[in-house]
Amino acid sequence: MGLLTVEIFEILKLHKESRIENASLCMMGKQNILIRNWNAFMEMVYSLGFSYDKEICKKLQETFPVLDAYSFFEMFGFKDVHAVDYSTYEGADIQFDLNGDNLPPDLTEKFDFVIDGGTLEHVFDPANAIKNMSGMVKQNGYIYHALPLAGYIDHGFYSFSPAFFLEYYDINHFRVQKINFLVRTNGKAVFSQDCRLFEDSARMNEYISYFLGGGDCIITMYSSKVGKRYC
Repeated sequence: MGLLTVEIFEILKLHKESRIENASLCMMGKQNILIRNWNAFMEMVYSLGFSYDKEICKKLQETFPVLDAYSFFEMFGFKDVHAVDYSTYEGADIQFDLNGDNLPPDLTEKFDFVIDGGTLEHVFDPANAIKNMSGMVKQNGYIYHALPLAGYIDHGFYSFSPAFFLEYYDINHFRVQKINFLVRTNGKAVFSQDCRLFEDSARMNEYISYFLGGGDCIITMYSSKVGKRYC
């Protein structure tokens, strides 16, 4: 479970544009923050106009490349940061099995942002898992997924297609605001156009085949919660 630099900037951009003050955030599993070059990262933070806490930044710089995910998101203005996992082994502060049928009341519509940076593929029951994840989102809050699409054989139990998210979130009163492929090959990361702009699934597969080149492909998306869900 880890967030690449390009995925982190997607989340920070979403946070900035949402204008939610004192936003709460919950990670699905305590995330690894996968930044390779701290100085280059902070130069981009500055150039893109993201505000941050300089004291927390200084402390994180001293521990780099090991970055505590709680402190990292607090650095960018999230005031209530948590992580959910089936155990506390990897540092999650909330213990809950996403395979479960019923989301506890104290987690229901609790967070402004829910971040799934590579957890859903490791949960045996993805239907219950996505139901629980989306159930944690407040009204007008956001859920972000970054999950395997291709090139991750045996990384987890599943890889995902755009239809899985588009159909689930449509019926459950979320608005999918962005859904892309993130292709990583030869040390570079390239975002596709929005998946809904491809003519059909054949064109999506052609795109992936053309760019993959022995690399891998992640599906990234975020949705906003605009109503009560059905399932």
